[in-house]
Amino acid sequence: MAGETATVFGVGDVFLNVPDGRASLRPLTPLLETAEVVFGNCEGVYSDRPCLSPARRHFMGAPRERGGMLGEAPFQVMTCANNHTMDGGGIGLSDTIALLREQGIAVTGAGEDLADATSPATIEANGLRLAFLGFCSVFPVGHEARPDRPGIAPLRVRTIYQEPDRSFWEPGIDPLIATEALSGDLDGFRDSIAAARSSADFVVVACHWGYSSRLELLHDYELELARQAVACGADAVL
Repeated sequence: MAGETATVFGVGDVFLNVPDGRASLRPLTPLLETAEVVFGNCEGVYSDRPCLSPARRHFMGAPRERGGMLGEAPFQVMTCANNHTMDGGGIGLSDTIALLREQGIAVTGAGEDLADATSPATIEANGLRLAFLGFCSVFPVGHEARPDRPGIAPLRVRTIYQEPDRSFWEPGIDPLIATEALSGDLDGFRDSIAAARSSADFVVVACHWGYSSRLELLHDYELELARQAVACGADAVL
């Protein structure tokens, strides 16, 4: 609606695994409560029966009760598109999503299959329809959602190492490094954003990407994919 506004706060990775998570978040609650929508990344598994993934680097998980305060924090929307969402297997994912939804938190970025994982979380705020999407580029092989398998919304990027000068033999020289998104994931990324744009007033896309040991670097593929997201209808890329 013309003239309407809504304040959206976006935060990064969120995973509380302490007896009193409410106390951990309490200093931030007065600030978060000034926004109509608080959007974060649920960076882990909340389940009492996880089935540990053999592809995990390590298990980022906690009992369900330790995630039971996220709705009070308050979060209204969370993405589960990250490298730890599938640490507890399909069961852990299902339990995590159920826990979030039980608290009134809309979920995107992971689901029971690829269509579910790439569907937006859509909520109303101040008369506006806001759509949120989550995608992940950094995760263990096999954790991606497929047409008939649960997982995260993938945006996989292939790394290509090339000789800097093919006309000259120079062993050990640093290679040229290029990146290229997998065509199928890129198509899904664009299509999901365009579909969300068609039914929402604003679209927010959160991407779990980068290189964890060099967070200060902004990679070329991040800029390129962010620009493509905007071209397809995203109003903000986080």
